[in-house]
Amino acid sequence: MMLEFHHHFSNKLQKNIFSKVEFLMAEVLNMTWTFNQLIKLKSLKSLKNKHPFFEVMYSTVDLLKGQSPLQVLHQLFTSAPYISSNLHLSAHQHVQEMLVRYGAFKMPLPETKKVVLTCTA
Repeated sequence: MMLEFHHHFSNKLQKNIFSKVEFLMAEVLNMTWTFNQLIKLKSLKSLKNKHPFFEVMYSTVDLLKGQSPLQVLHQLFTSAPYISSNLHLSAHQHVQEMLVRYGAFKMPLPETKKVVLTCTA
């Protein structure tokens, strides 16, 4: 992770500032990329029978229909399969450990509902 590399090779002031805000920047960039990819949801209907991943992703379309933009955002951050986990990086245990170790800031996001996801390769 960039935090660890920067921690070893920078001066004290830069190290402190960077270690506090680096994760915030990473979250913003990750969210931007994720939302950009979600724009492509229109093609999910044709892919839903090709792989279980696309079937699960297509099921989120029904979850989001008829909701306000604020409700859609809340669902994406809290209960949409795969998407919530990707948007909510600080919910991952190894990321939480790094945040504590470096005293980094994180975005105040709603709690993600815990779900069990399996990989079917």
